[in-house]
Amino acid sequence: MRFIKAQLMSLGMFSILPVPKNTWDEGLTPLMPPCLPITGVIIGVIWYAVVFFLDKTHIPVLLQGAAAALTPFILSGFLHVDGYADTCDAVFSRLSFEDKKRILKDPHIGVFGAVSLAVLFLLQFCAIATIAGSGYNLLILIFIPILSRCVAGVVLLNLKPMTETGFAASFKLNTKPWHTVFISFIAVCTITAAWFFTGYAVVAVLAVQILAGALATVWTYRQFNGLSGDLCGFIITVGELAGALCMAMLK
Repeated sequence: MRFIKAQLMSLGMFSILPVPKNTWDEGLTPLMPPCLPITGVIIGVIWYAVVFFLDKTHIPVLLQGAAAALTPFILSGFLHVDGYADTCDAVFSRLSFEDKKRILKDPHIGVFGAVSLAVLFLLQFCAIATIAGSGYNLLILIFIPILSRCVAGVVLLNLKPMTETGFAASFKLNTKPWHTVFISFIAVCTITAAWFFTGYAVVAVLAVQILAGALATVWTYRQFNGLSGDLCGFIITVGELAGALCMAMLK
């Protein structure tokens, strides 16, 4: 029951999916990182269903691609995309460490963030539009959001928070080693299921996605000497984009 309630809390915070009122329990926040991949399962299934439905319609392929590309962003309430934009604003400013931290916390988007968003949407659209209507096994779309959140969950649990009072610190507090083990188990099950249902080629897609998430983690962690909620959003977004691009190239 505690895990189910924590999962509802995760859905309420990290997606736009409706959850029952009064589900928040401060004592269950340590369980939210292990729930992150399950949130990815739900988002992935809906993403697959949307793209599958669009593929059966007579909607032009480019419009299918646009709708399908936006679906995971919409389902997450653009939360992770917001972190991606804030991170790009801070990193590409090339200012001092303290100035980067200040920009990261600024709620307003800057030029670097806006340009980075345009690049993200363009690449995501091109990748999904390439896949739409191509006969590619769309089941891979279920697994991409799961793995991106597995990477972010492991990172969140094992790296130092940028501040002691921010998002990363609050969700890492009172977590246990088994939380990391559980997320890693979900990742292994995801890769195994993807291989079983879609073939061995998909392992390359997921490997690229994990590698991209790991590189995004190293890059941003070095920039800020710690982890934050925005950086987790950046890691999730970059990982999912890498998976989509790799999937398009293997079509």
